[in-house]
Amino acid sequence: KGKQYINASGQTLVPFEETGYVLNEETGRYQLSENAQIGADGIITINLYLYWSYQKTQINFVITPNINANITAKDLVGGINITNSWFNEDMPLYLEVAYNTDITLTAPEINGYKFYKFIIKQRDANNNELSPIVSYQNNVPWSTNERDNIVELTVEVYYFAKVNVTLSGGEMEYGISQDRSGDTEQGILFADALVKEGYVDTTRKFTLFVTQEAEDESGFEFSRWYKVSTKETFGTRQLQDEITSATNYILYVQGKTVRLDFSQYDETSGYIPSMTIKDYAGRQETVTLGYLKDGVFHKEKITYDVRVGDTVTFAVRVDYGFAVRWDKLDISLSSIASNYLYFTLDIVGSMIDGDNNVVPINPEFIPESVAVYLNQTFEEKDLIDDATDNNDATMAGYITFNGERTEVVISKIEAGISIGIVVNARYNITKIDILNYYGETVSVDEFYSAETGKLSFTAEEIEENRLAGTIALNISYERLYHTAEEIEEQGSGKVGDPFLIYTAEDLTYYMEKINSGAVTENGIYYSYASYRVMEDISLGEKFWTPIGTVSQPFNGRFSFAGHSISNIYLATYYNPTSYGGLFGVVGSNAKIYINEENYWYIYLIIAIIILLLILLIILLIYNKRKKDKMKELSTQEMKVGELAEEIKKEEGKKVERKARKTPTKEKEEKKETTKTTKQTKTAPKKKTETVAKDKKDNKK
Repeated sequence: KGKQYINASGQTLVPFEETGYVLNEETGRYQLSENAQIGADGIITINLYLYWSYQKTQINFVITPNINANITAKDLVGGINITNSWFNEDMPLYLEVAYNTDITLTAPEINGYKFYKFIIKQRDANNNELSPIVSYQNNVPWSTNERDNIVELTVEVYYFAKVNVTLSGGEMEYGISQDRSGDTEQGILFADALVKEGYVDTTRKFTLFVTQEAEDESGFEFSRWYKVSTKETFGTRQLQDEITSATNYILYVQGKTVRLDFSQYDETSGYIPSMTIKDYAGRQETVTLGYLKDGVFHKEKITYDVRVGDTVTFAVRVDYGFAVRWDKLDISLSSIASNYLYFTLDIVGSMIDGDNNVVPINPEFIPESVAVYLNQTFEEKDLIDDATDNNDATMAGYITFNGERTEVVISKIEAGISIGIVVNARYNITKIDILNYYGETVSVDEFYSAETGKLSFTAEEIEENRLAGTIALNISYERLYHTAEEIEEQGSGKVGDPFLIYTAEDLTYYMEKINSGAVTENGIYYSYASYRVMEDISLGEKFWTPIGTVSQPFNGRFSFAGHSISNIYLATYYNPTSYGGLFGVVGSNAKIYINEENYWYIYLIIAIIILLLILLIILLIYNKRKKDKMKELSTQEMKVGELAEEIKKEEGKKVERKARKTPTKEKEEKKETTKTTKQTKTAPKKKTETVAKDKKDNKK
């Protein structure tokens, strides 16, 4: 509204001729204008408006792909505030920033996407388009300085979208690839890294693929691809697609066929009436393999097809006193109940040998024998996430028979049986028992010696405890951890008086103090205290807990002082893996020394003291030389005086002799005397000049 009198350059556009009144065309009368008021004294005041405008840069953001994540320009720019920027909620990806403002271009984290690059385009006040700038690094510093006079900035932010692949029906390696033709070397490098993580460029097509090699290694075979968002199914191993957002796919696979052959085993003393098949997805079915008629077992199914990934449990009926032995199969005894033995077999790809996919099922039933099947487990409390041993109890120990490691022991009843039980370091046995042919639990307390590690039964003890036939040896384990006991602390934890560590027990004590956030008697957090290792320490007997946690990082001083701490074993994988070791989480103030602490300030003080001593010695030597020089000069002055006195006496004597001699002789002697006098005078003059020069040098 109103008139503009002066433009931004200070030029007059319209002469100022305001009176404060305007003509009302409806009434034909003059009235006060909107920007004029009349006071009580009759003076008219006219209001003029002066508009100021910052020199500023317009910033437009373009996000590819178009992610609906409620991101605004304020999320993409750092270092601004209300005093140097203008933001409009109606234009969420537009921002104006005043000249000479340092900003940071930031691509925020978005679930399902990863930042790829910035392309920054600029236009100056003369409407010149500058060369685009490409940055593959996030958090780019930028300055809207008036020297460049950039009035418009277009920032293109590129993200890669996540390709989520879920496997169904089995396990198989798959791959993702994307053609980067036309891209720069640096662009290809960053893009390939993202593709390996499962993120793809939404501006290009990509390929999901399964190789024949992956099928052969896994034992599973490709079935189909399924795109969840569009409900499309793709039956080829290679799927080429293009997406605009994070997308989910399902890779359906199925195990290759394995044929179980029951034709060869002798069913006279034992037989397999049925089996239960549990597939990879957890579905179960029970299959009848034969029937008993008139006391004789008849095989009904000679073969049966299963798939890789299935778990098959065979129900075996065998007479008492017969040991069951399997031929070359990794079959374990899972349970014993109601005179039935249940053996479990996992169907794996290695059972297929080229075109041969037949696996013979040949149990052998051995009379008057004992077959001991080892079953190892962890206590329920010891089942942990991310365990380094994968909660595999076979890592905790094993059994031996006749000096050889084994999982199944078979012996004649009359020979008795002696089994060696070995426990690996960092583990402990919590329970040992035996499940006999009738499903009864038999205690081994009187048959097992922890000292020798032997579990022994005589023939009589086998019969008394009904251990003939096939039995299960159950062993449960727990992990051993370094746990702290109270110790007498040596040192105060201060820099000049560190805590001294001699043993694994000392180290464990301070580890628990640090991780628990405890405070020393001096009011110092243990996590900020100083420590020094005094002896070599081995931690191999138990599992170690790293020093420092996320909530209590280690920020103190730790000196190995030339000693070693070795054989560190962790029970858990830490994320990130760099948190796993002697130390876990280390703060920015931590100081860790391989040898002695670097007390640089002590060395500096010692160096200064030595330098001062050297300067003092130099000063003393200088003063001594100065005194010697002054003494020498004084001696020289005395000698000059004596010489002058002698010359004076000599001249007096010559005058007396002159009066007594003849004129001729006097003339000759006069020449001789003049010559002598010149020589004599020259000597003291030179001497005097030397003395004066010495005085001058000494003064200087």
